[in-house]
Formats: sequence, C-alpha cells, structure tokens
Amino acid sequence: MSVTRIRLARTGRAERHVVQALRAGVHGTPGNAGASDEAGRLLHALARQAHAIGYEILPVGAAYLGKDEARLLGWLAYFQREERETLLVDGALIAPLKQAATALRADQRLPYQVLLWANRFTPAEERSPPPARFQQVGRTTVRSRAIAHTQAHGRVSAQALRSIGLSHQYLSQLCLKGALVRVGHGFYEAPPNKI
Repeated sequence: MSVTRIRLARTGRAERHVVQALRAGVHGTPGNAGASDEAGRLLHALARQAHAIGYEILPVGAAYLGKDEARLLGWLAYFQREERETLLVDGALIAPLKQAATALRADQRLPYQVLLWANRFTPAEERSPPPARFQQVGRTTVRSRAIAHTQAHGRVSAQALRSIGLSHQYLSQLCLKGALVRVGHGFYEAPPNKI
C-alpha cells in the first residue's frame, strides 16, 4: 500500500468528498460523492478505470491519502481550472478526468494546493522518462495568458487576472519585468508596442 503523509482528516472538505467517491467507486460501497449524483457517477467511473489500469485506490476507511489518489486529485484540479501550463497526465484517463472535473465545477472547486500533488507524488521510475501512456497537456504559461488577456481586453482589473490564475505576487513581478503596465490602482494593460 503506497500512502502519503497526508491524513485524510486534515484535508479540506472538497478533497475528502472526492476521495470518498473515488474509493466508493472501486470498492463498491455506496458513499457520498460530495457533489451531485452525476458527479458521483463520473467519479466512480474514473476510479474504476484508473484501478483497472493499475492505480491504487485505498479502502474506504483508510486514514491516509494514497499517492495515486493524490495524483488523481491533482489532475482533477488541473482540468477544473483549464490550466494551460504543461503537466503530464495519463492519456487513458484524460476523458474521464475532464468529465468528472466538469461535473464538479458547479458544486465545489479543489484548492490550488491539490494541483501540485499531480507531480509531487509521481514515482521516481516515472519521472524520467515518463511512461508512454502519459501525455503532456497544456502548453502556454501563466505569463502568456496574462499578456494575451490584457491585449484582448485592454485595461483589466487585478481580480480578472487572478481569475485566470495569476497571483498577486506574480502580477507584481510581471510589472517589474515590463510584461504588464500598471495604469491605476488595481488595473493593468499590456505594454505599448515600440516600433
């Protein structure tokens, strides 16, 4: 059994409900999906497919989070956010991950920290080279998304930039580097093109 140091009781409500739904889907016990019935059904299907191709889903009463469960949570968080950063995802699970993430979007959003688990709990033998079934998803960076958003919309608020994944600290760094221009308190624009 491959577990992390993360106690399930110390995670957030959204993570606990998703993990319970994944475990219930594999081990056949009716569990609370933490979302609508459709989301629970899709999480059960995702768990069964992941288990069938070799992912370890722990029993319902397990106190700790499994490494494969953490990776599945990270991938779900990735597809909830429609991130454009590069991430290695198992190609056999992309379709069910997208469906489950879409069903969860209306009810609950997994925190950003969970997104980091996707790569953190990758076994050493998978880090280099990745298995053939893993695919690289997303290609643009947060910086390029921010610049493209400001070019498309003109003057944008800091809140609008945060909604596309830009943190306050990174926004300040982009201004210092000249990638964005602060035009007022909380408003930013793309820098003018110099000829």
